[in-house]
Amino acid sequence: GQERPSDFDDGAWIEKPGFPPSDGTWLHPTLGALPEFEFEEGHDKTKNEPPYRLVIGTHADAQIRVDNPQIPRRHCMVFKEGRDWFLESLSAAEGIWLGDRCLERGLAEQLKSGDIFSLLRPPTLYAYRIWLEDADNWYIDLNSDKDFANKWPSKMPGHASEAPPAPEELKRLAWQTDQMRRRSEEDQVRVADWAAFSQYVKRHYHKYGIFAKPWAGS
Repeated sequence: GQERPSDFDDGAWIEKPGFPPSDGTWLHPTLGALPEFEFEEGHDKTKNEPPYRLVIGTHADAQIRVDNPQIPRRHCMVFKEGRDWFLESLSAAEGIWLGDRCLERGLAEQLKSGDIFSLLRPPTLYAYRIWLEDADNWYIDLNSDKDFANKWPSKMPGHASEAPPAPEELKRLAWQTDQMRRRSEEDQVRVADWAAFSQYVKRHYHKYGIFAKPWAGS
């Protein structure tokens, strides 16, 4: 891998490579070597999504597609769990090398900034150098001072969550609201019933510090 990433303003970066396309990802073609790949952590459209997974191989849908007959269709995967990134070998046909070690297929290895992994036995031009910064985890850090930090990350495998348990009273309120909706669909609810129920919901929301404010100018 090269020592430093390419200039992001050089106009050669390709946005959302591979399938499915993902916001916050870019690929930079490199003459005679593997393309560079950039993933923006905390992107507005992906920070609440399941942790990102990047596939490298010769398959047309790979996020990093490599034109080399020695490399399998789905050669390896780079993915995130919690605050850490991992590398996993996917193919039995050809090994993945982390430094000078050939990884066992299906067993993920944690990556550190500065690590080099190779798609063929090293030394080879088919190698990547990893650049990671812990500061990029701001969107899953409750103490982040960023304007749009994700204070309650989604509950998904490998994606840390600090969401507090919902009070039983609000769980019951959700059930009551669903019952009102069902009765309304069957024309069993009068306007006065909805008006009374809306005040009932409002009192519960206020009790737990939930307030609705009208848009400016509405």
